[in-house]
Amino acid sequence: MVLDINGRTVETTENACIIFAPGTPQNYKCKYGEYILDYVKFEDVTYWDELCMIMDWCESHVHCTYYLCWGAFAGLHYHYGINHFYYEDKLSGIYKHKMNKPKSPLFRGFDDEFFAPHSRHTEIRLRLIMGKIIPIVSVPNFA
Repeated sequence: MVLDINGRTVETTENACIIFAPGTPQNYKCKYGEYILDYVKFEDVTYWDELCMIMDWCESHVHCTYYLCWGAFAGLHYHYGINHFYYEDKLSGIYKHKMNKPKSPLFRGFDDEFFAPHSRHTEIRLRLIMGKIIPIVSVPNFA
């Protein structure tokens, strides 16, 4: 399968999995200057329109889509209208997570509880996700 985005070709195989990885964690140049990506409105990110095209295309052309870091915030904002909130201080550390769906193939081989690193300025409030059609496979102990 082929996706054309502004003259750039992206090829995938049938039943591919697309991963939306984080943007550059350092300073980022958006439409209005240089900022930390966490503080830029999604619509002001210079590649937002292209990212939306990819997210739309993925809905009918790939097996699954996995969003990471800033990409997860962007996906929740785009697909569900869920916005992030800013921490007073940056969250940074390694936190325990509880497995909500232990049979999820994503976490095959994981223990029911596991540790994962976090470093960010923003959060998604769990209560905003509950009730949406979003599988929550694990939750950190600070949520």
